[in-house]
Amino acid sequence: MDNRRSLIIIEQLRRQWIRTGVAANVLLALSSIAILFVILVKLLKLDAWWVLPLALLSAIAIFLLRTQWKLSIDDVALYINRAVPQAEESTQLLLQPKESLGFLEQLQAQKVEGIVTSLTSINPLKGDLKRALIIFLVALSFAASIFIFSTNSKNSLQTVTEATSFFSTKPEVKPAEILSSKITIIPPGYTGKPAREQDRFNMVVEEHATVFWELETSSAVNDLKLKINDKTWLPLQRVNANKTKWKVQKNIMQPGFYQVQVNNKLSELYRIEMVKDKPPVIIIKSPTSGIVIKSGQPRQFVLTSVISDDYGIKDARIFATIASGNGEAVKFKEQQIAFNNFSYGTRNSQLQQPINCRALGMQPGDELYFFVRAIDNNNQQTRSDIMIVTLEDTAQLMSMDGLVMGLDLKPEFFRSQRQIIIEAEQLLKDRDTISTQSFNTKSNDLGIDQQLLRLRYGKFLGEESNTEIGGEHHDHADHEKDATPAFGDANAVLDQFSHKHDIAEDATFFDPETKKQLKATLNEMWKSEAKLRLYKPAEALPFAYNALRLLKDLQQKSRVYVAKTSSKTTPLQPKEKRLTGELDKIAQPTFQSESKPENIGLASLRQALAVLEEMKMHTLPADKLVPLQQAGQHLVEAASANPAKYISAIEAYKRIVNGRTKTNDVKQVEKALQTLLQVPANVPSQKLMAPSSNLSQQYFNNLKKGSR
Repeated sequence: MDNRRSLIIIEQLRRQWIRTGVAANVLLALSSIAILFVILVKLLKLDAWWVLPLALLSAIAIFLLRTQWKLSIDDVALYINRAVPQAEESTQLLLQPKESLGFLEQLQAQKVEGIVTSLTSINPLKGDLKRALIIFLVALSFAASIFIFSTNSKNSLQTVTEATSFFSTKPEVKPAEILSSKITIIPPGYTGKPAREQDRFNMVVEEHATVFWELETSSAVNDLKLKINDKTWLPLQRVNANKTKWKVQKNIMQPGFYQVQVNNKLSELYRIEMVKDKPPVIIIKSPTSGIVIKSGQPRQFVLTSVISDDYGIKDARIFATIASGNGEAVKFKEQQIAFNNFSYGTRNSQLQQPINCRALGMQPGDELYFFVRAIDNNNQQTRSDIMIVTLEDTAQLMSMDGLVMGLDLKPEFFRSQRQIIIEAEQLLKDRDTISTQSFNTKSNDLGIDQQLLRLRYGKFLGEESNTEIGGEHHDHADHEKDATPAFGDANAVLDQFSHKHDIAEDATFFDPETKKQLKATLNEMWKSEAKLRLYKPAEALPFAYNALRLLKDLQQKSRVYVAKTSSKTTPLQPKEKRLTGELDKIAQPTFQSESKPENIGLASLRQALAVLEEMKMHTLPADKLVPLQQAGQHLVEAASANPAKYISAIEAYKRIVNGRTKTNDVKQVEKALQTLLQVPANVPSQKLMAPSSNLSQQYFNNLKKGSR
């Protein structure tokens, strides 16, 4: 027997397994290198050279801990013995010389050799390679996401520091005397942003930020100032004796623009845009306002609210007020509830807080008024809308107090409805102690009582049938079938436009809203009666309660107020005034109109637009530009509030006033002034007309209708 073939196969398996293990180790090492790179370079801002030694150490550690590259032939044979039961723990016989084996051992080695030669694809390290590949892909995705996030943050920071599209489209021109500029912007503490530096004069800063200007001139200068909003001067302080380094600081409270003056020479206009801190935004998702927790429902609910802020939320809590009692004995109890899952400083929070009405001390009939208040890092507060939650009071619903109605609805009818509910609840309690026949009989009797009560209420709607609720009747249609009335018969003519028996719904003195609610009450009584007749008092109770609730609400709406003292009116004197023919005290109608003087600012803007329109045709002398100079003050104020929109118009205006007009300067200033000169919005007003003209207009309209 020659076992060289089996030895070659075992050696091939060993090399294949070593390659797989080394590949898995390489993937793990690359994963660690990627994670170390983004952490050290992108997050911690360290030098990239730190990655090389740390990556080398991590790779060495991985290869020392995972020693698959040190596999031997004995390890392969041991794995075959464990993984292949047919080998019968005899693979080591193939590794020994043939001469050292006995007869039985040679037979066993020959048997194992046939098994080993068929093992060409077995690899126990494939699982390790797959896991290493997954780890590598996850690490690569993590590194890519951190890299993209940091790049976007850098781009956004660059956008904030170097301003908006105006800065990119229009190159910034610095004074020739300025050798270098360093502007440091320190955002306020509530933003949580670090200080940043830039060399551009145009800037976008946060509200209440502090700005440091450090300027260096190419030669000594005697005076260096900043002219802010074309009216305020901010002198720079000299740093060195050579008069080449200057500095100043300012707290930015509002947007605007400024210029740099070097030895009485002004630069171009530079913008200061300010990002205001917005107050928190509160959105209450649940519950909705005005919910009523009915009897039998859990006396608790979950308040879900979404709170967001541009820089962070410092505090968020619930302010609850419980109103109990009625009339002059109403009591209010206020308390604050903190959110359990609130985290300080978060920008977006989805908060949930379970509110237990019992724990708050609410009783049936009480009302809970609550709102959510949020405070951001700048101590700006925002309150949500007030939400109302009411606990239903069934005891008050069953009460007879206050059943005084302006309509003559007898109190015993309400008492009967209450009695039906009480007896139905008692019947359910006695269900286990009485027979089924007795239970069904009592339920049917309650259904009869409900029917009688429904019929009594149906009379208030003028019902003439016991099977309809405010239903339509056909006797009116029968009258329409009568013959055509004879000519001159007045009673027959009236019969065409009237109903002698009247219509059921119109045979009442109730207003439409009251009739509508009475119909709803009868509908609930119908449903309650049906369930009671089917021996289902438990299902009838909700409809009975709804009917009683509608009746209670109806009695509150139907109350009338009678004054305690009679009103006194001016006595009439018909004999002294009537039919005398005296017209001396009747004056003609007069119409007064009040004209308000036009706003001086708007007038100057219109005059400036006229000057600009004239400048399009020919050049004007300096004395003709006075209206334009007066309108320039309004343009400066607009640029101070919104420099991004009006800064170009200010520059064009200055060139026009100084006699250095360019091609599009007139159009640019004209466009800005037209924006300031907004058309006033249409306000509804009463149209004043003389009585005679109003009457003639109505007559004319009626003639037009008749001609159609």
